[in-house]
Amino acid sequence: MDSKFILSIILVFFSILHVFAQDIIICKNAKRIDAKIEEVSTETIKYKKTNNLNGPTFIINVSEIATVIYGNGDVEIYDLTPSLNNTTTLTSNTAKTKKTEVTFSKDSTTRSKKNIDKNDETIPTGYRGFFNIGGTFGTGDYKFNRLELSSSHGYEWPNLFIGVGLGYTLWFIKEDILYSNGNGQFHKYTYEFNSNSLTVFSHIRSEILKKSTTPFIEARIGYTFIDVDGMFFRPAFGCRFGSTNNNIGGGISIGYTIQKDRQHFDGLILNNQFNGVSVLVELEF
Repeated sequence: MDSKFILSIILVFFSILHVFAQDIIICKNAKRIDAKIEEVSTETIKYKKTNNLNGPTFIINVSEIATVIYGNGDVEIYDLTPSLNNTTTLTSNTAKTKKTEVTFSKDSTTRSKKNIDKNDETIPTGYRGFFNIGGTFGTGDYKFNRLELSSSHGYEWPNLFIGVGLGYTLWFIKEDILYSNGNGQFHKYTYEFNSNSLTVFSHIRSEILKKSTTPFIEARIGYTFIDVDGMFFRPAFGCRFGSTNNNIGGGISIGYTIQKDRQHFDGLILNNQFNGVSVLVELEF
């Protein structure tokens, strides 16, 4: 047999093997990429297109990939874990429809679950809002308890939130007053009433872990007016619960409130300070 003919058959054979040994990338948007994968990292995959192996190298983010089928038969699942059957079927869009049986190994399923867990812990950035309800238990000379409602809105970076907010406080004032009956005897009278105030504040918060459940520290500083007039400051710590993917969650925090009050009485300026331990429940969105 002619040696050139034998050489041609060998070249055709290896070409066919090369075509069937190509890697396949299935994207989340159902796009299929016939590729020759060159490098895989935790964030990206570098590849060349099989119809232009001498052409440019392309880079795709792992977050855009559903599945990778390697030419040697290995399968890497990056998106949803498939049904744990022995096989599943992928249909290629060729002129003659061809079905390929792909077996998912135990190892590939485990890697998929790890990737899902990792994606679930991705902290989003952008707008973030909070709604809080809670109370402060007065301490010190003025043990004035109060009920609080507040909402703050701002921008979040990874592990850092900066925003502004507005709060309403209903004060429960209870004071003991001594008075004389004119006979040298003093009596104590408990004077109770409610007051209202509004607080405009800045809100800074940092979450310790990049997880859906994480401890956090925060601080609010601003100014209170209406029945109470003065600077407001509250450092706090707490724990956040919820889903980071859709930015919905809740939490609870404990802090210490320092509330200044400046009042004018009979030509005098009275400077008071109403401190207390605050407990807040939050809803974030």
